[in-house]
Amino acid sequence: MNYRNQNYLKWAKSRRCLVSGKKAEVAHHVRSKDNSSGVGLRPSDYRVLPLLHSYHTTGRYAVHRMGSLSFYERFKIDSDEAILTLLKEYLVEVQGVQISLPQELADRELIPLLEEQIESLRSIEEIEAEKLREKRKKAAFKKSKKVGENTKTALKFKTLKEKSDKEMAMKVREFKKKQVPTEKVMEIKRKIKEQRKKIYREQRDLLKEYRKKQKKLLHLSKEHQEFKEKIKKEQSERRKAAYQKQKEWAKSLAG
Repeated sequence: MNYRNQNYLKWAKSRRCLVSGKKAEVAHHVRSKDNSSGVGLRPSDYRVLPLLHSYHTTGRYAVHRMGSLSFYERFKIDSDEAILTLLKEYLVEVQGVQISLPQELADRELIPLLEEQIESLRSIEEIEAEKLREKRKKAAFKKSKKVGENTKTALKFKTLKEKSDKEMAMKVREFKKKQVPTEKVMEIKRKIKEQRKKIYREQRDLLKEYRKKQKKLLHLSKEHQEFKEKIKKEQSERRKAAYQKQKEWAKSLAG
């Protein structure tokens, strides 16, 4: 399990460095095969080693430079044994618990037992507070990824880029001003202008012809509509006359 315990980390930092013997500055998280943390996830806070910054990241023989295996071989450190001793000392000194562990089991098998024992002594409120803290950290990390463009380094990079772009633009303008157009270039430009004018005139003439045709079609369509309306009127008049004749014939029969 990836347990989180800030109190234990603070206590581990207060111990002495395993390499130099001085007061530690960092708690190095140990990643092992038995550890349940996946790739990219931080191991449990109980699986740490107290080290100085120089032996953690900054120095020549730092763990994150040399690699864990070569670091342990160089300084003759057994990570499992060191983690187990720290857990025992924490239980005795801080929690005031006396430990009796089976000697048959190896150090790697004993570490999770001590982790569970420490977690059982913690209050539920403390564990929930640690979980909330982790969630907030993750949320802040995601926001920083999304808003990565607004960070200080990104803004500095943008300002530098803008300055370089402006300088390049100024240089290009100066170079263009210095250049004198030759006669051949001027002739080519004139020819291009003439060709553009010809194309524009042709397009304009085509548009005029198209508009004339449209007007003719509209005129014809109007005449056709008028003819249809006349036919409709004549048909309606004939129907009315026939209806009146039928009425008169019916009256004559009745009389």
